[in-house]
Amino acid sequence: MAKERLTMLWEGLKLTEEEEQVVLLSDQSLQEADLKGKHCLMSLVTSDKLINIEAFKTTMALVWRLEGWVEFLVTGDNSFLIEFQILVDKEKVLKGRPWTFDHFLVAPQEVDGNLPHNAISFTHESFWVQLHNMPLAGMNREYGKLVASTIGNVLSVEVKEDGTGWGRSLRVKAEVNLTKALVSGRWVQGGDQRT
Repeated sequence: MAKERLTMLWEGLKLTEEEEQVVLLSDQSLQEADLKGKHCLMSLVTSDKLINIEAFKTTMALVWRLEGWVEFLVTGDNSFLIEFQILVDKEKVLKGRPWTFDHFLVAPQEVDGNLPHNAISFTHESFWVQLHNMPLAGMNREYGKLVASTIGNVLSVEVKEDGTGWGRSLRVKAEVNLTKALVSGRWVQGGDQRT
């Protein structure tokens, strides 16, 4: 009964003529905002408790060792719009991931000027992952990408110029889905050997 009443009320909901008016943004203002957005990142500190904002700003600016200035704008609970004076600084922050503050993950994302700040997804973050117990024949760029693709989008495989990555483990940088538990292992089979 309550569902039917809610449906009836929803169908009766109508915008007034004034509310239906569309506000048009000029192409120039959209281009300017897009250009400024190229110097920005949205970032979320993945803590259930509110963090100390000033400590976060000071700490991250020091840890990142930036060449230019950086500004932090609070956009919500533990979320920030971060503007960099120099694009190189922004790229440095993205390449240096993952970052933490007070033992919590800091998840920076590119700004999409077509989305409101609260629609930006913080579901993926890049991590260096170690692949252990790989057969020597599989410790190379090709197999590293193949195995790590089961974790997420592979960004890079740490190998020598000849493509081999022999050692204790093969290091791979991959985008990991933060909403899913990380698997503890995978079987790799090469010929008759399964490791």
